[in-house]
Amino acid sequence: MTGLFSAPDRVSAIIRASAFSYCLTALCLIVLIWAALKFRSWYQGDSDPAADRAELLLQFKDLERRGELTDQEFRSIQGQLVGNSADSFVVNTDADLESDS
Repeated sequence: MTGLFSAPDRVSAIIRASAFSYCLTALCLIVLIWAALKFRSWYQGDSDPAADRAELLLQFKDLERRGELTDQEFRSIQGQLVGNSADSFVVNTDADLESDS
């Protein structure tokens, strides 16, 4: 009869021994996922898309002023940048450039 009761005891011993390693593996995975999400949020930062578009628009206006872009090319780029914005913003590039002069 001892052979009949020893098999469940061995199975429960194996389960107890492996439960610690499974829990440790799960904990490591949770920490790794948390670290990846933190790194991702840190890398993306809190950039303001409207400010980025405004900065791009000023750079393109400067290129137009220097003659590297035609007026038609600048207006096309301006339409795409302003047209794609979800929130409306107005950038007065002429006033900004006049204040720099």
